[in-house]
Amino acid sequence: MKSLGRRQCLRLWGALLVTATLALAGRARAEETAETIRLAIGGERTIELVENPSTGYRWHLNEAASRNLVLVAVADAGHTASKSGRIGAPGVRRFTITARQPGTAVAVFEYARPWESVAPARRHAVTVEIAGR
Repeated sequence: MKSLGRRQCLRLWGALLVTATLALAGRARAEETAETIRLAIGGERTIELVENPSTGYRWHLNEAASRNLVLVAVADAGHTASKSGRIGAPGVRRFTITARQPGTAVAVFEYARPWESVAPARRHAVTVEIAGR
């Protein structure tokens, strides 16, 4: 096995220190993704988000960051483990969104550990455009 040179070691340590400092300070920026779905009143769509509960992280709906949730019903449809059978492998968390009234709603989901007071690791926004009948 080849050993690292002094310059490579210093770069590696620098990167590790910056990452650790940001994580400990709770300032690490969340990975943000988004999607738009279109539904008719009464229509529903299930979204799937990769989740690994063995790490303590879990997806949840952030009602305060969401908008116009009165227009939709959001239900947690549960977690399905990986089909690989490996312990600790990520699975999928499903949420079902049902359109109630015409308009536009935004449901914001966050991937975080519930006991930590830091920014979530990931955020996924679903814009729901609901057409009248």
